[in-house]
Amino acid sequence: MGQTEWEEINFQDAFSTGGENWGWRCYEGLHDYNTSGCGAMNTYDSPIAEYQHLGSNCSVTGGYVYRGSQYPVFQGHYIFADYCTGQTWTAINNGGWSVTYQGDLGGLFTTFGEDVNGEIYLASTNGTIYRVTETTTFQTHTPTASPVTPTSTATPTQTPTPTPTQPIHLQMFASGFTEPVDVENAGDARLFVAEREGVVYEVSAKGSVEIPALLDIQSRVGTDYFEQGFLSMVFHQDFSNT
Repeated sequence: MGQTEWEEINFQDAFSTGGENWGWRCYEGLHDYNTSGCGAMNTYDSPIAEYQHLGSNCSVTGGYVYRGSQYPVFQGHYIFADYCTGQTWTAINNGGWSVTYQGDLGGLFTTFGEDVNGEIYLASTNGTIYRVTETTTFQTHTPTASPVTPTSTATPTQTPTPTPTQPIHLQMFASGFTEPVDVENAGDARLFVAEREGVVYEVSAKGSVEIPALLDIQSRVGTDYFEQGFLSMVFHQDFSNT
């Protein structure tokens, strides 16, 4: 998430009981935003990485930790990207967080997805779904995200960005979603389709859209920025069993 100048990546351990405080509205990334009535930066839970709105960067889109088997070099890496530019990074915790810039992959990525085998996909606003694969072509673009080390003051110390060692490649998986999509071998999973206007439909095992809609969001929180619409949704891990 981010505010006006910085996007940040936060981490919550799987064994956490909750209650993390990321310091929002006081700080964006590891930088002062509106610190009126706030504690010192080191009293909050700091992000593991941040990047600035340089060039056309605008909003972070995350992200999954790779748990697949086809590309072992990505194992345990969290993958995230900027919506506007397509600049993409991976982050991994090996006794300390390190972030690797993976290149400019095209932009307008609205969401990530994961299949039952742990392979990762990205979807863009042009109706295309991409599968994350490995490539041996190294990227040379200057990194703009780095792991961060908080200090007791409002001025953070940033750890240098590592040199890319496992560049990501996107392989087109499907495109042109302007016609009805058939669902084959749907199994016992549940598929949902979200419109940008805020309407969410459930798709049956036969591939038909269930009417009425599962959810219709009539109003939303107002912002000071241009609102693109409803891009994606997240469910609790047990939702499919309810």
